Amino acid sequence: MGSCLSWCLGRGDKAQQASAKEELVRFSSLRGSKVVVSGFCVGGEGTALANAPLLQTRSYFEFKIIDKGEFFLGVARRSQHDLDKQLGERKNSWSFYSGAGGGDFANGDVIGCSYDLSQVRSCLEFYLNGQRIDSATIRDVKGDVYPAVSVRNATLEANFGHRAFAFPPPLGFDGVIYSQDLI
Repeated sequence: MGSCLSWCLGRGDKAQQASAKEELVRFSSLRGSKVVVSGFCVGGEGTALANAPLLQTRSYFEFKIIDKGEFFLGVARRSQHDLDKQLGERKNSWSFYSGAGGGDFANGDVIGCSYDLSQVRSCLEFYLNGQRIDSATIRDVKGDVYPAVSVRNATLEANFGHRAFAFPPPLGFDGVIYSQDLI
């Protein structure tokens, strides 16, 4: 895993070089004690949350598998509790599970996540390399949620919309818009 995080460090992501005035959606300080974040890459073991809630009507983000392993992708309410646990083990989290050892996924695969608040029942859908995963739709997500990921022996690279997506988001969806609480 260490070499994969080194790969992420060496990329020189242009989004990290954005002006100080421009705010980017990235990983927040809310992460498990064994989670390692390097730029937009996450590895180790536990859960990490983004720094912006999903307040827009239709949002989209994606994760590229750098080093295959077990992971959960989805959304969670902001909480400092149980960050060493996986999303599937935490209260107030909704996610897609890769399967033990990373399941049928491969290094280089891209998992997209769309979150739709435009309907009466909120809808979270997942995509593998641009194709919707029919069996992975989650409805009725409750409360203000943040993009979230849990890893176990995996390294994933997040794209919250700070650069072009590997696969086009569904029609009407955009990358996560940075927003912060005024309080």
